[in-house]
Amino acid sequence: KGRQPSRLRQLLQPLIAATERSADACVAYSERGAAYYRKIGVPSDRLVVATNVVDTEERENAIGRLSRDDLYASAHNDTDFIVLFVGSLYPGKRVGLLLEGFAQIGAEQDQLERRPRLWIVGDGPQRRALEAQAQGLGEQVRFFGQVTEGISALFLSSDVFVLPGLGGLAISDALVHGLPVVASIGDGTEADLVTSDVGILDEDLNAERLAMHLRLLRRDAGLRSRLSAAARRKIRAGANTDNYVKRLHEAIAIATAHGRQRRWRE
Repeated sequence: KGRQPSRLRQLLQPLIAATERSADACVAYSERGAAYYRKIGVPSDRLVVATNVVDTEERENAIGRLSRDDLYASAHNDTDFIVLFVGSLYPGKRVGLLLEGFAQIGAEQDQLERRPRLWIVGDGPQRRALEAQAQGLGEQVRFFGQVTEGISALFLSSDVFVLPGLGGLAISDALVHGLPVVASIGDGTEADLVTSDVGILDEDLNAERLAMHLRLLRRDAGLRSRLSAAARRKIRAGANTDNYVKRLHEAIAIATAHGRQRRWRE
């Protein structure tokens, strides 16, 4: 929903849709994707939704080797609130919007005169421009670059995860670590994963609205705690790797059965 198709994609869309309709099974990684398949005429009995997630089992194992309390306490020596972003730094991610929204709360202090922090994890063509945009916030904004090992420590040290633009896998990454999420239009999975019990989904997100959401979450530790517990429950209840694999097995079974029926008719 958040990405406009290229001219080439628009020209090829009739052929793409015909190919998709002729498949023995289709897998969508969100309900929004499933709605697209139904719209172009894929029958519901040939459609499987496998919610797109990170390797939740690997993440759970990594979390088990760490001390959440120690990591959180160490990261909060000079702040009461850490906002985390993880993803590639290119325009579709709208990290500039995140910086604009964070800047509106950056000067606000708690009773101990501590200010919030923003951690940006990832790399890409916009990094230099984003670093320049963040200069006025000084040490409150930290760019980590690309992190391949030890990412769990950063999630466990933070208070909220923000995905202001395209993407989706990072949402499940945040949830498995028990991190509340603020998201906008992404790859479709956000509508399935970011329910009101685990975070805030705002399809009209702008800098002012983001600042409002961050203020709410910063001021209400009890709310963050409830969202965190629900996030972990959501992962264990089905938004996990095991369920993803089961849905793929289901799609293979549907494709096999439908393929046999088609060949018998032919």
